[in-house]
Amino acid sequence: MNNSKIAMDNVSLELEEDIDVSSSLRQRETELLAIIQALEALNQSNYWKILQDQEFVPHYEILKTRLGREKDNVEIYRLQGRIEQAERFNLEKLLILKHNELLNIRKQLHGKSN
Repeated sequence: MNNSKIAMDNVSLELEEDIDVSSSLRQRETELLAIIQALEALNQSNYWKILQDQEFVPHYEILKTRLGREKDNVEIYRLQGRIEQAERFNLEKLLILKHNELLNIRKQLHGKSN
């Protein structure tokens, strides 16, 4: 039995219709705008600055120092995971990522409409 022959017989050579994803892109755009606004408000908050200066940055620095001294591979991997989690508390980087995602979505939307 030749499965490739069966597969070739069932293949349609017509172009598939373009799937309209603009509604889902618009929904994601709206979500990103809300997230960006919340992150910007949080980033400007004095409460966030206190948490960042007194809790998150010192904890991050301690983890990096421990990672530099650690010899056990399992502990190194665990510390790398904790450092990766701690880096998520950097709102500036997160804002940049969300802005870039929003720009990409807007490019896709405008590319489809032209």
